[in-house]
Amino acid sequence: MVTNKTNEGTADLEEVPSALEGDPTSIDDEEFSDTENPRSESKKNKKNSPELILGKDFIDADESGFLSLGDILILDPSYNITNFSSTLSTDVNVTQEGNFSHLTIDDSISPWNSLVLYMPFDHNFSNPSANNKTYDYSSANNDGTLVNATLPSGHNISGFIGGALQLNNLTADVVEVVDAGDSPSLSFDRNQTFTIMFWANKDLTSGANIISKRDMTSIGYDIEYEFTGGIHRIRVNLRDSDSRIDVQTNSSYSANIVNKWTHVAVVFNGSTNYSADDIFIYVNGTEHGKSINQNKLDGSFDNDAPFEIGGTSALNSSYIGELDEVMVFNVSLNSSEILKIYQNQSQRFKNPGTMMFNTTTTEGYGKVTVETANWQ
Repeated sequence: MVTNKTNEGTADLEEVPSALEGDPTSIDDEEFSDTENPRSESKKNKKNSPELILGKDFIDADESGFLSLGDILILDPSYNITNFSSTLSTDVNVTQEGNFSHLTIDDSISPWNSLVLYMPFDHNFSNPSANNKTYDYSSANNDGTLVNATLPSGHNISGFIGGALQLNNLTADVVEVVDAGDSPSLSFDRNQTFTIMFWANKDLTSGANIISKRDMTSIGYDIEYEFTGGIHRIRVNLRDSDSRIDVQTNSSYSANIVNKWTHVAVVFNGSTNYSADDIFIYVNGTEHGKSINQNKLDGSFDNDAPFEIGGTSALNSSYIGELDEVMVFNVSLNSSEILKIYQNQSQRFKNPGTMMFNTTTTEGYGKVTVETANWQ
């Protein structure tokens, strides 16, 4: 048996749906002496894993007819590598998080160069090893934590795209960014521009905050859902200590997010007017008309409260249902950009991505377990 053995291989990540599904696939190095050549063994002594298909799941680089070291696995943008005593990788267009990896956001193109938060909730953040940590895929690294959560709140594998955040409202559970404190890249004020968007699938018609950044005095901003007079509405508030801008989708437009996945985008076009004219609300890629409740903002709405997804903990207000694909941009997106994101036609990842692994096993066989997740 060989000890202190170093193996090298590559994994190519393509923006295509993965063919690796079901149980994780294990690839075991065969035992051989220092003088033996593992490539010289008869093919009849080796066999393909039944879960892998040549040309679909992997590229047979050495034309051996079976999966072996040096072949190229076709993987999702998100996967785990386990059972190494030590490993190093050289990454191209790949970002490593706590215990998984994903393709890197392409911040060389608009509007993705203005992205300051992107939480797709595809990684299972509810398992014990994840510590309820939700990862931001943007370069701003605005990772969050699911707080006050009790089951069934947590990760849901059946989101709009991949996984989703599921909230049950029993304990005012929300995702807080960052470390339950202030995040400068998510702190906006009345003279700035920003765009917030998400997919929502609400369980009940009861009103609730969806996105917020407000302190105990209610200074800040929030996006909420209301059901009044038989009409589903999206409502937006920007508040200082004495005044606010308060608008909602009007009665001619139904913003129904109950029991159906619905895309919502809110754009704030900061100007010297500081009025409701600066707010635009889009539902499923289309701008909705708005009703104005309050129309003047005299002071700053910046604050030190955490950015929260799924409610406002300071007000004990929480959302019941699922949320997915939460994005924040520090610019005001136009209608064309919002429509493309709603239609999932706006490429956001660098492609292709590669990871070259250099692994070391100090004893026993070199065993690699590759776990794949849904791509987006």
